[in-house]
Amino acid sequence: MLLDRPIDGFVWPEWLAYGAPGDGHRGIKIVPSGFFSQDYGLERSVPRLPLRSFQGVPLLFGEPRVERHGSELVVGADLVAGAYFLLTRYEEWVSKAVRDQHGRFPGKESLPFRGGFLEQPVVDEYSGLLKEWCAELGVNETWPDRRFSVLLSHDIDTLGRELGPVSALRALGSGLCFRINLRAALAHAGYACGLARHPYNNIGEVHQMDRSLIDRLGPERCRVAYFFMVGGEGEYDRTYKIQDPLARRALAAVKENGADIGLHASYAAGQEPRLIARERALLEKTAGIPITKNRH
Repeated sequence: MLLDRPIDGFVWPEWLAYGAPGDGHRGIKIVPSGFFSQDYGLERSVPRLPLRSFQGVPLLFGEPRVERHGSELVVGADLVAGAYFLLTRYEEWVSKAVRDQHGRFPGKESLPFRGGFLEQPVVDEYSGLLKEWCAELGVNETWPDRRFSVLLSHDIDTLGRELGPVSALRALGSGLCFRINLRAALAHAGYACGLARHPYNNIGEVHQMDRSLIDRLGPERCRVAYFFMVGGEGEYDRTYKIQDPLARRALAAVKENGADIGLHASYAAGQEPRLIARERALLEKTAGIPITKNRH
């Protein structure tokens, strides 16, 4: 199979093919390992440890060999399947029974962690091998000049305390009834009366830290998003109501600072995904802008 057809707007170069050797192809040919056809979607398709090494890089699929046949360089290492496995986090989907108490795939169960190459940029190193082979074959290819960019993300899990005498009295009452520590109750009463600023009510300070990085990298390479919680009533969910004045002021401050607003979907939405649409609609109504980002 030649990878020469458009895929998502990208045309594969003529010098790269993915298929069996020997059809007169000029350039690099990567031999498929069978990953996409034999056991794809089954848990046994996940590579077993220990992995073999291929020119200093972990080899997930195929054979660690490169052979020159005239104008064709035949690569037995299935770099296509290996890159696909790592970039898509395939094992999280196929290993459905491997979950923690919150239903998440544990990082310590991942192949990169268990194989000892979690900190190694394997896919980048695969691309480095392609560049070396192109140079060996005399292929004149222009490689993109890439620079990293930053998306600063802030989860707004709590916003402190609403101001006002009612909030102050509630805090003092909780302290006098020993529902909370008396010192904490006095502090909360002080926040509510405006005598001191609650440490969690600090979006202005966070924005200043954002600004320092944006000024260094430039707005085209550094973007900021604040993710607000809307739904859920459980232990891991929100501690504020998005339509309360405190939250509305926070939303207004984020918009004024030019940052993006996103949804921090509730813990309950992890069990009932239909809740995400409901939470998004409420956030859009309150913020007055379309919401296209979700952090879960």
